This record gives sequence, structure tokens and C-alpha cells, in this order.
Amino acid sequence: MRCEQAQSHLSAAFDGELLTAEAAVDARTAAAHASGCQRCSAFSTQLTTLRRTLRYEVVEQVPDVAPAVLSTIAERRHHRPLASGWRLAPVAAGSAGAAVASGSAVSVDSSIGWMMSSS
Repeated sequence: MRCEQAQSHLSAAFDGELLTAEAAVDARTAAAHASGCQRCSAFSTQLTTLRRTLRYEVVEQVPDVAPAVLSTIAERRHHRPLASGWRLAPVAAGSAGAAVASGSAVSVDSSIGWMMSSS
């Protein structure tokens, strides 16, 4: 076995890509090659070091959450207020009520914009 083939099979084995019996045999052959080849042995060591460094593990089946996420987004869009400006109406009304209750008045002076004055 050539080094390029061995390294390809070693990499597949480290990535958990041994889907067939033939691939498993190739991986064992590659491991045997690496035990007697300094270059491939170093490659195998690098793969092990990389996996430990990245803490990489092959993930088994992962549930597809995309449909649930898209459904939630669509549902929340459906229940939105009529216009985005209306969301602030209760805040504005509450602020105006608080200003009146505290004895302050809000007025507009065209030269300086909004200002608060005590009554």
C-alpha cells in the first residue's frame, strides 16, 4: 500500500467513515502499513493529536430541528401586533400619564426641541 492510500484510509477511520467491510479491511491494512512506515506513523500521530486538541468526536444521528424552528417563527409572525409603531403606544401613554400625575408638563420649543418644565 502506498503512503497516500494509507493516509486516506487512516483519515477515514479517524473520521468514522468505515461504512463497508472493505473500508474496515483497508483501514486495518493502512494501520499495518503505518506501523512500519515512519511517514504514515507520524500522520497517524498527528490525527490523534488533532482529535485530542479539537476534542472532535463523530456525531451520531442529530435530530432535524429546522421544521420546528421555522414553524415557531411563522407562528410568532402571525401573532404580531398590527404595526410596529403600535407596540410603543402603551409606553407613550404611560409616560404621559406619569408626567401629568407628577405635575410636570412636556412642551415643544421650536428653537431647542423637546424640554421638560415644572408646573
